[in-house]
Amino acid sequence: DMALEVMEAARRLERPDGEPLRLRIGLHSGPVVAGVIGQSRLVYDLWGDTVNVARCMESQGIPGRIQVSWATHERLSKSSTCAVSSVPSRTRCDCRSPLSV
Repeated sequence: DMALEVMEAARRLERPDGEPLRLRIGLHSGPVVAGVIGQSRLVYDLWGDTVNVARCMESQGIPGRIQVSWATHERLSKSSTCAVSSVPSRTRCDCRSPLSV
């Protein structure tokens, strides 16, 4: 739900040049390591392959779309309706499916 809400909020915004703000969001499901880093300025962060795949999905994604891995798609399809379209991979991410909103 958060990704959908962020996309909806972005649709109401414009860049300084007047063009619409178009975000790319990548989602992947799996294990992560979480922790707080820093001594004077504490920052909560996540690490692991799951984070790396989500970053890859986002960085190679289509502006204005949410890119969802097959692992996440399988989880979402059990609880919601999502339309999958096949997008050729341009990176080492072998599997990528945009969630049409």
